[in-house]
Amino acid sequence: LYGRARLQQGKVGEAEQAMRVAERLDPNDSDVAVLDAEVALAKGFEDKVAAELPRRARTPRLLAVLGRAQCMLGQYRDAQANLDAALARRPGDATAVTYRAIARAHLGDPSGALKDLEKAAAQLHSTTPRYGIGLLAYERHDLLKARSELEKALENDSESFRARALLGRVLRDLGKPKEALAELERAARDAPALATVHSALGRLY
Repeated sequence: LYGRARLQQGKVGEAEQAMRVAERLDPNDSDVAVLDAEVALAKGFEDKVAAELPRRARTPRLLAVLGRAQCMLGQYRDAQANLDAALARRPGDATAVTYRAIARAHLGDPSGALKDLEKAAAQLHSTTPRYGIGLLAYERHDLLKARSELEKALENDSESFRARALLGRVLRDLGKPKEALAELERAARDAPALATVHSALGRLY
């Protein structure tokens, strides 16, 4: 639980340390395996997660992490199927709802995806769906909407380091390099292994 809490705050290194301790105590704990996969996602190893998790028992939490990795890799049909399965057994998982909606948008139903995200943002005690709304807004080049939603997402979001990194890119595209740099540098401190942060910083330096 401590490791997952630190990961939700974007403290990837601390989460990994907690996971290694738990792994030594009980190497067969399925929760440790899922946290290991979540840490790998935070470090940008989506391909590793997508390759290794199908070999493990299909718990709802594992399916949610696998689906998220597949969504990040652009494997939207597989992502949607696994996230559907996860949510059927564990409804109300805001991160799973968010990534299922992102997959749905990329499979040709952006309006339905947006409705799902707005409903989740209103009903669930999480601002993670705001990250999804911001991401979809950025992809359709609605930068002001993206900025507004990502700022809301940063209030309390398990994907906060991703939201901050994306907000930095939005601010850069809005012609606000100083604000962009501040957000990206903070994202780099919170999640130093996230490759997209460093590539965005490289365009600003």
